[in-house]
Amino acid sequence: MKFEFVEFYPYRGPKKTYEQKKTIGTVHVYVYLTECDFQFDLRGIKFLKTAKKSFFKVPETLARDEETQKMVRYPFFSFSKMSDWEKLHSFLKQSVEPIIEERLKSLVEGE
Repeated sequence: MKFEFVEFYPYRGPKKTYEQKKTIGTVHVYVYLTECDFQFDLRGIKFLKTAKKSFFKVPETLARDEETQKMVRYPFFSFSKMSDWEKLHSFLKQSVEPIIEERLKSLVEGE
């Protein structure tokens, strides 16, 4: 499995958004499944940041569990193997996050 960063789309809200725990923007990634020559676009990965850490969140929806009546998060897609999730997470943290940080610096300096 391979990944390719396509683009980061920053949220164009107030400047304070970058300093609070809010969605900073979304990421677009190509995912290549080399075992079966298959590729798909993964869009809408949210990049969130607090004062202490940053993290990525895959697209999801909320729905009520019929048994418990509690709200549950359901991802729009899921890898069957945890190792594939770990590969995606590693790619986002090591390869994509530094690019986002640079772009955020230029956005803040440009305001």
